[in-house]
Amino acid sequence: MKYKVLIAIAFSFLLSLSVGAQNLRLLVGTYTENTAAEGVYLYSFDTETAACELVGCSPAGNPSFVIASPDGKTAYSVNEFNDGRQAVCVQFVPFD
Repeated sequence: MKYKVLIAIAFSFLLSLSVGAQNLRLLVGTYTENTAAEGVYLYSFDTETAACELVGCSPAGNPSFVIASPDGKTAYSVNEFNDGRQAVCVQFVPFD
């Protein structure tokens, strides 16, 4: 459920910023503890057709907040765990 909410928020936010854009890249962090999710997912989203395609995945533990670097080659995530541990990770994202 959290995964779907995060995707909906990401779509809404990016669509509001990208009037006229045709193809967006979306970074989606997922909770991985006790789930089949693997970490940070990269999607390609076509704003004209609303088609969404998985581009790749970078393994990470519970990346609850993800942001891309200004050059778009690296993503940073905050990882939170059920036992209270937190970490900041650098993810390399295949944007090409």
